Amino acid sequence: MQLIWLCAKRSVVILSHFAYPSLFTATVAKLGAFYFSHGVTMLETACYNIASWPDPTPGSALVLGFLGDVMNVEIPRHENEHQSIATSSFGEKFNMKIHMLASLPTSLPSPISLFASFLPKVWALWECLVLSEPLLIFAPSPSQTSAIIWWLRDFLRPIPLAGDFRPYFHIHDQDFANLVNKNPPKAGLILGVTNPFFMNLCKHWPHVLSVGREEDAAKTQTLPQSGPFMGPTPGFHSKHQRFISKDRQLIKKLEEALHKGGAAEMEACNLLRQHFTDRTTMLLVPLNRHFASLIPTDPKAPLKPFTPTSFLASLKVHGSMLPFRSSSKQKEFYVKWLRTPAFGVWLTERVEEVQEALKLKIKAQAQRA
Repeated sequence: MQLIWLCAKRSVVILSHFAYPSLFTATVAKLGAFYFSHGVTMLETACYNIASWPDPTPGSALVLGFLGDVMNVEIPRHENEHQSIATSSFGEKFNMKIHMLASLPTSLPSPISLFASFLPKVWALWECLVLSEPLLIFAPSPSQTSAIIWWLRDFLRPIPLAGDFRPYFHIHDQDFANLVNKNPPKAGLILGVTNPFFMNLCKHWPHVLSVGREEDAAKTQTLPQSGPFMGPTPGFHSKHQRFISKDRQLIKKLEEALHKGGAAEMEACNLLRQHFTDRTTMLLVPLNRHFASLIPTDPKAPLKPFTPTSFLASLKVHGSMLPFRSSSKQKEFYVKWLRTPAFGVWLTERVEEVQEALKLKIKAQAQRA
C-alpha cells in the first residue's frame, strides 16, 4: 500500500512599487505568521493598518503601526541614497530591533556569509556591477538570491540603477524568452535563479555567482536551510580582470568576523557596505568634477556638452581617488564606464538637476530686478 501526501503550498505576497526590502520583508514575515495561525481576520486587519500609514515622504522617519506592533522606519531621500545608521534621523541611538532603514536588505543572511566562498573576489564582482556587466546569481533558495541581489543593488549606490534586476527569476516568468536566450545578455541584467536548468541555458553568460550547494551553505550559520541545490560550484565564475586594487586588510577583517559570527559579523557587514559605498562615491568624483566645469556662470547660457575626450583630458590631469592598479587601468576603466547605460542615466539626472537649478536662479534674478 502506498500513501501519497498532497500538500498545497500557501504564500503571503505583498506587491509594491517602492523598493523598500527591509520594510516589506519584516511586514510580510509578521503577516504570514499571523495569517496562517489566525486566518483571514489577520489579513483584513493588516490591510486596515497599511491603509492608515502616512505617505512615504522622501527623507522622513515614520512610525508605522502593524498588527499590534510598531515599526520605526526611515525612508530614503531618493532611490540612490546610501542610508546609514550614522546619519539616520530617528532622534535617538539606532537599535536594529526597533529601527529600520527602508532601502537596506535584511540583515540575515548577511552579505559576508553569502559571499563566504569567494570573499577576495567580491571586488571583481563590484567592478562588474558598476560596469553594468550581466550577472547570473545561483542560490539554493529564492530568499538567498533575493538577499544577494538586494545587497548588490545597495553596493551600487549612489550610482543609479540602469539595468533590469530580478531578485528571483524562474522559467515560467513572462519575460523568460526575452531575457534568457542564445543572444548575449543585456547590459546591467541581473537574474537570481535556483533552477539548475539555467546552467545550460546561460552557459554563454560571462559572469556567474553561486553561493554553493546546501552542504556548503550549511557551513555558515546565518544562511537559511533549504532543499538540495544542484547549481554551479560555489564562487564567482568570471574572466574579469580587476582594474582596481582590493582591500586586503578589510578581507582579513571580514574573514575573522565571519569565523566569530554574531555582533562581529554584523559590524563587519557594515564595514563592507560602507567600503563599497565609498568606492562608488570615489568613482564619481572625477565625473562630478568635470561636469561642474561645464556649468555656465551665466544661468541663461547653455550647459556645455559632456564629451569623452574632454573628460579623459581632465582625468589625466586630476586622476581618481580609487586605487587603480596602473594609470592605464584607470583610463581603460573610465572609457568602459562611459559606454555603460549607467553613465547615460547618471548624466541625464545631473543635466536635469543643473537645468532646474539654473531656472530657479533666473527666476530669483528676475524677482530682484
